[in-house]
Amino acid sequence: MIEVQGLTKAFGHLEVLRSIDFKVDKGQVVAIIGSSGSGKSTVLRCINRLEKADGGCVLLKGENVLDKHYSLTRLRQQIGMVFQQFNLFPHMTALENVIAGLVHVQHASKAEATERGFELLARVGLKDKADVRPGKLSGGQQQRVAIARALATNPDVIMFDEPTSALDPETIGEVLEVMRAVAADGMTMLVVSHEMEFTRELADWIVFMDEGVVVESGPPSQVIDNPKMERTRAFVRKLASSHAAVDIPEPSGEGQPPHAATTGS
Repeated sequence: MIEVQGLTKAFGHLEVLRSIDFKVDKGQVVAIIGSSGSGKSTVLRCINRLEKADGGCVLLKGENVLDKHYSLTRLRQQIGMVFQQFNLFPHMTALENVIAGLVHVQHASKAEATERGFELLARVGLKDKADVRPGKLSGGQQQRVAIARALATNPDVIMFDEPTSALDPETIGEVLEVMRAVAADGMTMLVVSHEMEFTRELADWIVFMDEGVVVESGPPSQVIDNPKMERTRAFVRKLASSHAAVDIPEPSGEGQPPHAATTGS
């Protein structure tokens, strides 16, 4: 579905991404983990062209979406995005936020869009909040509306950029439950998250980034439970300690982080 090849990005003299490579198969959930500043969110922002990549390509079903001739409107329809800070329109109701893309981009009729909007709000457990504006919703409710909005255009992929980091502990669970349901329906998902237990449960493949490179990638049983690289082990131990979530055994042999990115499958 998505293949990232040699993706690079710099802000001035700071190299944020250095030849990033990984793949996301259709129906697969791939999680990108790493410390703050490792480049995780920048990868997502380059894929959907919120940031302009300096080099490399991103193939979506075989087509390079970074090509200047690739329609940005088409890209937005094919890749849904759920942001850390919700990014809902404050003057619109929950329903209006969900159907905005259908009406103004896909030019669906108001009746068709409204029917679809109610279906999606029901799917995320918020049908009774259709006429409520974001300011009257909890953070978890706003994020669920954002997920419904991302689903509205029937995208090929949904990307989640730290979708629970702005939420209080009481509302994190409701958002994660909706994400589980979306994944169970077969949606291709690319997720940046620090929720380690959730990542281990949901992800088919994990990409661990540090200082703009892919240090290690593999299934959760490798990257979380038995990481090969010392840098990965240090990161997972620290996260596990802060969340009291997982105990990482020492693998046999020591590994050193590579200087170039490794490729996931």
